[in-house]
Amino acid sequence: MSTDDEWMRPDRLAQAAAAECGNLSAGGDFGSYARANSTGSLAGSGIESHNLVFADARVALYEQIWRVLRLNAIADIGCGLGLTSAALARKFPAARVHGYELSPDAVEFARRSFPQATFECRAIGKDSVLGPRFDLILCQEFYPFTRTADLALQTDILQGLCAIWRMAAVSSSSCRNAITTPPSWSIWTVSPALPSNGRSCPMTGCSAPCRSCLWRGWPLSSWNWRRVCHGTSTLSSRL
Repeated sequence: MSTDDEWMRPDRLAQAAAAECGNLSAGGDFGSYARANSTGSLAGSGIESHNLVFADARVALYEQIWRVLRLNAIADIGCGLGLTSAALARKFPAARVHGYELSPDAVEFARRSFPQATFECRAIGKDSVLGPRFDLILCQEFYPFTRTADLALQTDILQGLCAIWRMAAVSSSSCRNAITTPPSWSIWTVSPALPSNGRSCPMTGCSAPCRSCLWRGWPLSSWNWRRVCHGTSTLSSRL
């Protein structure tokens, strides 16, 4: 990982979140979380720049992608204010939904606003032990997957998360650098196969198509695309 990317390591972000807890004038995600938590409202918080506010439509799309999976337990990593976690709980009422977020302000807001899901304030790294096992892990705004092209870091974290998969399924809807690029949004399915269990782990990427990554020069030499049904592409790699 380059020095420029050090800020988005889970431990560094956890330190920043703790330092800016309750700071209404802070910028970025943490300031928005503090303002929303202080007022109990999204209005005026600026959260629309950082979190998916209208989560139900996205989750309805996820339901179509995940329709073959039996989901009894779902983890939402980097859940922010819990908006997507709550939408998941509404869409999959039989499933336990756990949201993980490193901002104390965001977790306090989520617990107060969305009792149908469980929220925990903690950073997620390669050595994380979450306790429960999950059928699916959603990494919609998890920075080690969405803000860096460091394949070694992503491999370490994926192998750590593998220990808590009941069915090897991870979904990421914003793989901006390592896998896909904005600003156009479409659905892609990504499958890195982990040698530790020999299973393919489906990831959902809502971003620009693979060819955009290639001509933009993103480091995709470890990845291979193949066409699957409904015009969706699958990106696979041996990690």
